Amino acid sequence: MTSTKNRRTNPMKVTRHLILLIVLVMTSIAISAQSVETVRIGVLLPDANLNADRATAIRQSVDLAIEDINDAGGIEATGNDLYRLQVSYKAVGNQEDVTQAIAELRAEGAVAILGPDSNALLPALADLDTPLLLTSSGIDGRYADASSYLFQLRANDATLAKIATAFAIEELEATDFAIVSADADYANTAVEAMLEDLSDTDDVNVVLNRSHDVVELDTLEIAADIEAEEPDVVIVADRFDVLQSLLDDLSATEWSGNVIYLYGDSSANTILSLSTQSDIDLYELNLWSDLMDDTASESFKDLYEETYDGLPTQVQALYFDGLNLIAEGLASAGNGADDLQRWFDTGTVDYAGVQGDYNNSNASGELIQVAMVVQLEDGDLTHEQRYLLGPNGIVRDDS
Repeated sequence: MTSTKNRRTNPMKVTRHLILLIVLVMTSIAISAQSVETVRIGVLLPDANLNADRATAIRQSVDLAIEDINDAGGIEATGNDLYRLQVSYKAVGNQEDVTQAIAELRAEGAVAILGPDSNALLPALADLDTPLLLTSSGIDGRYADASSYLFQLRANDATLAKIATAFAIEELEATDFAIVSADADYANTAVEAMLEDLSDTDDVNVVLNRSHDVVELDTLEIAADIEAEEPDVVIVADRFDVLQSLLDDLSATEWSGNVIYLYGDSSANTILSLSTQSDIDLYELNLWSDLMDDTASESFKDLYEETYDGLPTQVQALYFDGLNLIAEGLASAGNGADDLQRWFDTGTVDYAGVQGDYNNSNASGELIQVAMVVQLEDGDLTHEQRYLLGPNGIVRDDS
């Protein structure tokens, strides 16, 4: 016969199972009670027929941010709500495209919009009722009052200009300045800021200020004027091809000194692609560079490299920050366009992003004002100095 032993139940094991069951039930109740909502964000892309590479770069960065946020579970907001993000892309190449795209995004229920990436499209941004984070450089007094829903996501032209003059005076010890610029809104704003800054500074002089027609210009003549006036530094607020041509013509002169380009870019249009004679030092202003080694930048670079097998550019850092800044607003303020607008507009933004610390404490409609100066040295870029716009003006950021 086979004997059968009575099995006794372990009371500790039963207790553990009961606790686990209770935890699972409570978790299930909490999840079911949490409202999960999909929130749409609009992104204005450059028309691929006009700038396919930039459109692709922006889309990559936005997709990366969206996946990073949603894969982490979404955005936990006040009131026990959970938001997941969805993006709607609109290609824009002119002002009519912008007007139509914004109308479509409103109809689709977008609570915020990123872009456009061109100053030429700014006049189409009047009468907004959806927060729009501007990724071009041109917001100033002409547009800042156009709508309380319009916010500057990056350093504007005036700030770039002031950073350039601060760096030239403090680091290069320049006293004689030359300015070369296009006769266009963005450059005129930069030049005005430079002249104002320099006029308030002792022992500096503007020995040459050359503004040229956007299409017609003679860099050979400008180079000759620079050689004759002998400035310590030349600040260029212009297109990249103008900088390229001017450097070629300066190399044929006897002038030596420093050239600072306001609109650096970590893409094809970068001073890395240029060469100068040995007695001309070339600098440019970047919003962000892969030279940055802070924690946020390193995490962004790692995430981008894992996904796309390469290094990101400054425009990608800009859009990545933009999406995460909107997510921060959704977590803090709610999921309505008016909720976000108030959050951006009332001095409550304080967010550490890839490009720097975003805040709007000066209530100027500008969310970030930071840039770094890099130098072309021995065929490579070196990080010189980072600046930000503080309560007392442009200051060095030595953090």
